[in-house]
Amino acid sequence: MQKIFGAEAKVYLNYEGDIHSLAEKLNKKLHIDITIENREDPPYDFTGMCQTLGIEIWLNSSDKEPRYAYELELRTELRIGEFMNGQMHDLSLWLARFITMVCKVETLVLLENDEVVFKIDS
Repeated sequence: MQKIFGAEAKVYLNYEGDIHSLAEKLNKKLHIDITIENREDPPYDFTGMCQTLGIEIWLNSSDKEPRYAYELELRTELRIGEFMNGQMHDLSLWLARFITMVCKVETLVLLENDEVVFKIDS
């Protein structure tokens, strides 16, 4: 019997503009539709979200790494079984390279211990 795997990724973005202009750039270059809304819970800032082909995408502000003011996360939907069974593929490195090449935005990927794993300049 074949196993089913899910996927996830987290990439930090070095972008000088606001979250609205970053969402516009990502939407245009990646052919997605991130919509920006106010959060209903603290910190009451802006958050972006999009769903496409069974993938949830979030765009948020971040202060985790200097110069990287935003983070983009994605996860496959219906992933509870895969997550519980350790059957998730991490696409962070691929997504970082893809965003940098297509959108011309510098990206960064961190390990769980916050060690820089991958940094690529546009």
